[in-house]
Amino acid sequence: MGRAIARLNSLINYEKIGVGPKGLESFYNLLESIGNPHQKIKNVIHIVGTKGKGSVSFAISTALINEGYKVGLYTSPHLVSLLERIRLNNKPISEEKLSLYVDMILDKVKDRGFKTFFEVLTASAIMYFLDEKTDFNVFEAGVGGRLDATNVLNQDMVVITRIDYDHMDVLGNTLEDITREKSAVIKGKIPVITTKNNRRVLDVILRRVEEFGAQLYVVDWEIIRFDRYGIEVEVEGERFSAPVLGEFQGENLALAYKALKLLGIEKPKFFNLSIPGRLQVISKDPYIIVDGAHNTIAIKKLLESLKALFPEKRFKVVLALSSDKNFKEIVWELSRTNYELYITRYPFPRSVWVEDMFKYSYVFGKPPKILNSTSEILSLLNEGDVVITGSFYLVGEVLKLLGF
Repeated sequence: MGRAIARLNSLINYEKIGVGPKGLESFYNLLESIGNPHQKIKNVIHIVGTKGKGSVSFAISTALINEGYKVGLYTSPHLVSLLERIRLNNKPISEEKLSLYVDMILDKVKDRGFKTFFEVLTASAIMYFLDEKTDFNVFEAGVGGRLDATNVLNQDMVVITRIDYDHMDVLGNTLEDITREKSAVIKGKIPVITTKNNRRVLDVILRRVEEFGAQLYVVDWEIIRFDRYGIEVEVEGERFSAPVLGEFQGENLALAYKALKLLGIEKPKFFNLSIPGRLQVISKDPYIIVDGAHNTIAIKKLLESLKALFPEKRFKVVLALSSDKNFKEIVWELSRTNYELYITRYPFPRSVWVEDMFKYSYVFGKPPKILNSTSEILSLLNEGDVVITGSFYLVGEVLKLLGF
């Protein structure tokens, strides 16, 4: 592990401990001490929502690159290497470059004010993209929106993906509360693109849009085809395709397509789109599929896609979850399939204990098997078709084990 990554990992990391920041004041102070780079970066496309943020971010970035633009992309979490979070034309930042920014920031601010892992990483991304003179910058919010470090940016466009119950200990217990937190990134007269969602969600977004004089675009779409080779989608009478798996990607691609059209891309192209950790097939003999579905709606969509794409297969599903998830609902959805359930943990404190998941699984009449070690997970991968899901952290651990 390099020095920059070690310095980052020495900071408070809300992702690992499962809580959120109480405000952005300390981050604004940090940014001021390094010259307010967030006020200088232009053409910012901000992606918030519950499900699909990463897919939309990669789709927009890829299509812009296909048009010849230089594109900065900031996403989270990472799968294998922290460097994946900051990309230039879809290539991860080098460790040397990241070290330059992390050292500069931490050496400059030293003991002045509170600093977190995500704040320093976000500031590093902003500075990197400024130095590289990018044409467009796609920033995916971490958790929520209002108090997320990415919300210091002056957005030129906001895309709100599907909103559902998630991170309720941080964002609130109702769809309205969660939507208010996420739509708080709307701060000016900019285009705001969202999906149909539901009426409760749309009403909250509409009030925020009207308050700031923004222009709301609610995207409608139709899936023409999806199979093991990709998906074809229709938006506003125009059809396009992408080489990604899963019916759920139709909605994400529709949002990306509309955003790109508003950016002036006449016919967005997704021909080389790859979305890490989203219904990603890493082996076909046997099938090994990784998917970071980490809430109820994402698990439902994953299971629907698996059934449609691989109706003949009886997958072994390896599941680890974070403690803020509704694991009772998620285990219930899995219990309704003919798949075999294996439960495990990932190596962070917020990972749910297998005993708790086992208790709920047993109630549903399908006791799962417990995997206590990474070697047991590796052994299972040789025993048939396997899906790894429930957390990007678990997906990342498995990919590391397999040498990705």
